[in-house]
Amino acid sequence: MEGRNACLIFFCRLSDQTIPLPHFWEHIIGSGHATLALRADWQRQLQRCRAELGGRHVRFHGLLSDDVGTFTIQQDKPLDSFFNFDRIFDFLLSIGMMIENYRSGFLWRLMRDCPEIKKGLRRAGFRGGWLGRNEARVR
Repeated sequence: MEGRNACLIFFCRLSDQTIPLPHFWEHIIGSGHATLALRADWQRQLQRCRAELGGRHVRFHGLLSDDVGTFTIQQDKPLDSFFNFDRIFDFLLSIGMMIENYRSGFLWRLMRDCPEIKKGLRRAGFRGGWLGRNEARVR
């Protein structure tokens, strides 16, 4: 597809057998920034959503951001800290919930398949895992 006026054409056979559409969104509770999950009032509200609405997953952004404290400097040295990250996950697991990305893997696939993100992670010193795949594509 090229340009703003590009057209997408698709076909479907109405005679094909249908399958049910999974309504996964009915079990996802939306939120704001991941740091909210550290607040006691937010946790009480999410517990209520879980109990009354049956939510199984929560969707928020910024889980690995500076606000959550995953990276800090102590005594002039960089330090990775997953203390708050772990607190968020421990709470979610304690009420039988998980982050939405755990269900779909959407964010991880998006990051894994983006050459710019892979290049940036390598420049930051990250190695291994899915960064080792498709080397020729990201150089």
